[in-house]
Amino acid sequence: MAEIFIGSEALAHGKLTEFGLRRRYRAVYPDVYTPKRHELSLRDRTVGAWLWSRRRAVIAGAAASALHGAGWVGHDSAVELIWANT
Repeated sequence: MAEIFIGSEALAHGKLTEFGLRRRYRAVYPDVYTPKRHELSLRDRTVGAWLWSRRRAVIAGAAASALHGAGWVGHDSAVELIWANT
């Protein structure tokens, strides 16, 4: 299982049960989960935010720079999305 995933998709494909999801994973964003002991990196938070947008957002700002290899971006930087969420 990936480090960051959409819980409802894992349940629908039979990869997890609801009990297993609640017991072994924690929510990062609504319906986006990671293992309880996994320490989140900026990349993990960025991927999680993109998954939360239902894969429709464009990553922007410092998080986008980090994805492209910028070394100056801190691990606690905000994740910015460009997304029509009306």
